[in-house]
Amino acid sequence: SDFCFDSIKKDDSVIDLGAGLGSFIIYVAKNFSCKSLEGIEINKSTVIYSCMIAYLEGVTPQIKLGDVLKLDGKNKYSKILVFPELASDMEIPFTEKALDLLSDSGRALVFLTQGFLFAEGHGYKDARKNLIDGGFVEAVIELHGGVLFPYTAVPTCLLVLSKGNKAVRFVDASDFYENTRRGASSLTTEAANSIFEMMKEDSDKSRRIDYEEIKAKDY
Repeated sequence: SDFCFDSIKKDDSVIDLGAGLGSFIIYVAKNFSCKSLEGIEINKSTVIYSCMIAYLEGVTPQIKLGDVLKLDGKNKYSKILVFPELASDMEIPFTEKALDLLSDSGRALVFLTQGFLFAEGHGYKDARKNLIDGGFVEAVIELHGGVLFPYTAVPTCLLVLSKGNKAVRFVDASDFYENTRRGASSLTTEAANSIFEMMKEDSDKSRRIDYEEIKAKDY
């Protein structure tokens, strides 16, 4: 079926791999009701800060100290956000861990550098091949290079993972941003909504490509 974002629902199990200061977890806790909600972060100080921020926001999600790569995969999740250290050797292991934790009907959203999509080295090509051959890639969203500044100015993309796919929805969202007062770029709520709409049909910014075409171009 074609791509369509769905909201977090009451029976969803949600996890943030690399939760940082907990912004996603706190947002979900304030705006959605779900079966379980947790974040995993390896930096102890960051976990303390995120718990303090959650307390000030009036919510109490589980933000745990731990190593994402050591999660055993016994518990499955229907909604997963993945934010590895970009342009590092953690991108592929974090992506593989998301698949290990993903339920059969779930969806994972992974922040990656755009090099993951095209580069031959660093294991990227083999990772792409495994994802496509396994039917795991549902969509790729190209973002503007500065939307994660000052965290990073590296051009990024969002990889949407689920199971049983035979085609990929490619979306060029590189023009969807606004400049903040400090000169950085930001992805607005309006822009995000526009991206969701672009998922539904082909346009000059959105195209659905069969896996066989990707394989024919050597992934």
